[in-house]
Amino acid sequence: MKRKHSKYRKIWLLWVALEGLVATFAIMNSFLLLRYLYFSHGTAIPEASVSAA
Repeated sequence: MKRKHSKYRKIWLLWVALEGLVATFAIMNSFLLLRYLYFSHGTAIPEASVSAA
C-alpha cells in the first residue's frame, strides 16, 4: 500500500531549499567581505609585526 504524501511536502521542500540558498549566500558574502578587508590594506603582513622587528 502506498503512503499518501502530505499536501505541504512540496512547499516544505521548497522552503528548505530556499533557506539553504539564503544561508549559503550569507556565508559567502561575509567571507568575501572579510577577504576584501584583509587584502585592501595592500600588504599581507600586519604593520605591527613589521614595526616590532
